[in-house]
Amino acid sequence: MTPLRALALALVLLLPACSATGPGYQMEPVTSDLRVRPAVRSVVVRTVSLPAYAAADEIALQSATGAIETPGGLWADTPERAATLVIARHLAEITSATVAAEPWPLDALPDVSVDIRAERLLAGADGVLRLSGMYYISGEGRPFDNSAGRFDIPVPLEGATPGAIAAAQANALRQLSETIARALAAR
Repeated sequence: MTPLRALALALVLLLPACSATGPGYQMEPVTSDLRVRPAVRSVVVRTVSLPAYAAADEIALQSATGAIETPGGLWADTPERAATLVIARHLAEITSATVAAEPWPLDALPDVSVDIRAERLLAGADGVLRLSGMYYISGEGRPFDNSAGRFDIPVPLEGATPGAIAAAQANALRQLSETIARALAAR
């Protein structure tokens, strides 16, 4: 075997060891006790926009120096998809409206769309996970007063482990869903 072939074979064998592996963590929905009557019957939740570090497969954590690091855990699903589905599920339960993540699966257009753009979703070195950004509600299938709102949701961490970060993130998404549900009911 030539040295070049031996090097190529060694690289092929090492590639799996370099790829991201480890346990996968889900953003399990946390039950909400809130129930509101929305001014709409149907809602589409656009794909949640997350910062690059929060949209990555690796679970991010801010170090004491301010650097964003990965403590070793992976998300079981793509974070943007998971966040979108969790929020859609919460909104459906809280409002009893027909709610789906995009793409809208039904024939008739939804009454409104919800667009969420997170500026920050990070487990901080201070022991607090913070979710902040903007949400937008706009009419799709009928006239509707468009609106926008800011959110800044702090959730204490129960540790710096991937599981604790996943639990805090699920709690933050529940709180965001409650905020949006109240906005849908305020019409």
